[in-house]
Formats: sequence, structure tokens, C-alpha cells
Amino acid sequence: MRCCNRKTTWMKAWVIFALVAMLLCLSGCRKKTPQDLLDEAMSAAQRGDLIGVQYKCEQIIEADPDSPVAIEARRLMAFTLAQSGELDEAREIWAEIIARAPMTAEVAKAAYLNRISSWEQAGEIQRAIDEIQRTSGTLQAAPDFQKEVTMRLAVLYEKSNQIE
Repeated sequence: MRCCNRKTTWMKAWVIFALVAMLLCLSGCRKKTPQDLLDEAMSAAQRGDLIGVQYKCEQIIEADPDSPVAIEARRLMAFTLAQSGELDEAREIWAEIIARAPMTAEVAKAAYLNRISSWEQAGEIQRAIDEIQRTSGTLQAAPDFQKEVTMRLAVLYEKSNQIE
């Protein structure tokens, strides 16, 4: 009888051990939320890990392209691309932000100005002017911002010696 008690005790111990191991595994394997991924992408950006930023941000965007977190992921990705000198790719992402966020949102306004500034800094003043002229109708939703962009256009005209 004593032998059976020992065997039962070992069996109980193994069952408890297996349950604890399974619970630990399940708690560590929970799916990350978009905000968790964005936080990890921000940490990767602070470390200068462009690939990590892009990977995390793309996961967020694929999961829910129109969510506020996805728009923030695009903003972060564009920022890191611009920092690394990949302005064409950054401009594409800024265009996505402008298309998905209302022009009254600060993130859309910043994306618009970043897009214009990137051409200006690259010495492509005419492209910046053309972009403002092409998109000026979309700015009507934000009249104060439209005035700001119109002033920016005047500065660009002056820089390009196209004073009218």
C-alpha cells in the first residue's frame, strides 16, 4: 500500500508541475496588442533599429489599417525613414496618413508639412509648390491650417524667385 501512495504522490506532483508549466507558457504567449507593438516599435526607434520599427509598425498596420494606433505607427515609420535619409519612402507614408486621417487632425497636418518640408530641404522647391497647389482644395476642412500652408506657399515662391 505504501508503494501506491508514493506513486500517487509523484503523479500528483507531475500533474501540478505540468499545469504550472502550461499556465506559464500560456501567459507568456498571449497575443500582443497593437499598443504593445507600437511601444516596442518606439523602443526600437530609440535604439536606432529601423528594421525593428518597420516590422512592428507593419504588423500594426496589417491588423487594422484605419485604427488610430495604425496611423501612429505610420507616423513613427515615416519619421524613422526620414531620419535615415529615405525621403521617398517617408513621403509615401506621409501621403497615406494624409489620405486616412482627417485634415483637422494634428497627425495629418504634421504629415502634410513634413512632406512639403522634405522637398524643400532636398532643394526641390518646385515639387513642394506643385504639391501645395495640387492639394490645396483638401485643406478647406481646416481653414487655419489652410492659411498656414498658403503662407508657406508664398515663402516657397520667394525661394524659387517666382514672386507674383
